[in-house]
Amino acid sequence: MKRKAFQENPEETIKLVIASEDNPTYSEGLRLLLQREPWFEIVGISYDGEDVIRKAEELAPDVIIIGLEMLGISGIEVTKRIKASQLHSRILILTCCTEEGPLLAAMEAGADGCLSTKASTIQLADSLRAIHFGDIIFDSRLAPLVMKHVRDAAKAASQYNGMNILSGRQAEILKLTSKGLTNKEIGSALCVSERTVQAHLAVIFSKLSASSRAEAVALALDKGLLSDVSP
Repeated sequence: MKRKAFQENPEETIKLVIASEDNPTYSEGLRLLLQREPWFEIVGISYDGEDVIRKAEELAPDVIIIGLEMLGISGIEVTKRIKASQLHSRILILTCCTEEGPLLAAMEAGADGCLSTKASTIQLADSLRAIHFGDIIFDSRLAPLVMKHVRDAAKAASQYNGMNILSGRQAEILKLTSKGLTNKEIGSALCVSERTVQAHLAVIFSKLSASSRAEAVALALDKGLLSDVSP
């Protein structure tokens, strides 16, 4: 993941709850690493699924780092219940698992990102910031599995018409695409990685049943999907 240019001294910190897999040593290591970053404020650490949900309700963290294997209920169930409760916390799954089933289940539960425990501190910090600002993030090691999930979900959604077929971010990306910007230029304009732009475009193509950027733009304009996006 390409490192982005973030402020060294942000006006507001991002509140984090660390709820990684049931390994106190690893969680404490995460805390020590992340608290050195001026962007982050660690407001809670937990190893128990039910306790994570309570902390999410009481502390209203911006982002929760969740492991798949936790004491009590699983990280997947924790993610599902937090998302169903209408809390605004975004969720990053941090795991050593590389099996398709659990990872796709986590994404289906509503996780906003999935990162390998082998990711560097820079990757983790950048991913947390990006997720906080609305991006969907996944580690390159996990990308093939996540992209399969995205494509399947997009295919199921393609039967619907109307403005809701594209998210706001997807419409923004398609608007910039219509102006001839490259993926790299779009990423710079929206402060996201080039890989994130590519992932969004893959979903857009699937939703619109398009095979090229030009066709996607033409179909979106025909359906009126870009009319409400500011130039």
